[in-house]
Amino acid sequence: MHRMMNTPGTAENALRELFWNAGPQRVQAAFAGFLRDRVDEGRLRIDDVALAASQFFCLLKGELHPMMACGLCNEPRADDVARHTRCQRGLVPARIWPLNPPGAAGGPPHRRWR
Repeated sequence: MHRMMNTPGTAENALRELFWNAGPQRVQAAFAGFLRDRVDEGRLRIDDVALAASQFFCLLKGELHPMMACGLCNEPRADDVARHTRCQRGLVPARIWPLNPPGAAGGPPHRRWR
């Protein structure tokens, strides 16, 4: 499917849009809704929720995904996957989740997505 979507002349734009809307866009929209709910609750401050959702998934994929998509890494080594997973577990929560619940003592009530 990936090759068909990326090879010129093998898929119509309507098929590409159908694939995008049914997969990546749908997931990003659902996550944006989740983030928007946290903003509405006062737990997060995000200026552009759609952009934050898109960037979240880019952070998750890291370098390993585009290398695989380009055919440079057909089967990632177990230690590369473990390294990527460790990094993402530390990076993503520190980037978007609040330091403390709103109004909690001991620090700022929010982290801000930048």
